[in-house]
Amino acid sequence: MLALAGCSSSTGGNATFTPPTTTASQIAQQLKALDPCSVIPDSTASTLHLTMLGRHDLTSPVAWGCKWQAQAETVGTANVYTVLFSIYPDSDATDLNTQGQTVTQVSTNGRSGLKLDDGNGSCTLTMKITDTSSAEIIASADESRACSIATDVASIVEPKLPKG
Repeated sequence: MLALAGCSSSTGGNATFTPPTTTASQIAQQLKALDPCSVIPDSTASTLHLTMLGRHDLTSPVAWGCKWQAQAETVGTANVYTVLFSIYPDSDATDLNTQGQTVTQVSTNGRSGLKLDDGNGSCTLTMKITDTSSAEIIASADESRACSIATDVASIVEPKLPKG
């Protein structure tokens, strides 16, 4: 004799998933662990003719970065440029002195920020990470290329930054 037993029960409604949120302090910790020299992979740096000059600790203990340069022997003397990528885990770099600069609001891969062009070959592009943290790229080149370089580099490094 074979007996089968079973039970069935259903509950109405729809299941939903709420992803966990990341706090500003967690993002600050992720930024503090991020090596600024790792945000431009060697293969990309090579394509851009950039040579890493190394870690660049800023005068303020709240920020640090990494610097690259396109060398004259690679790009020609007239086309030399430098790029500095900086991380501000505990401060908002959008609070900058903008006097004498053309300021434009920008979006890099959906991340808001500012572009500051001094008109003399230096362009700063900031990216908001949280209300209290940010990153920036400073490109120094001839005045016709500095902001284009900063924008290109921002598109490369932005995906490596934590999402808020």
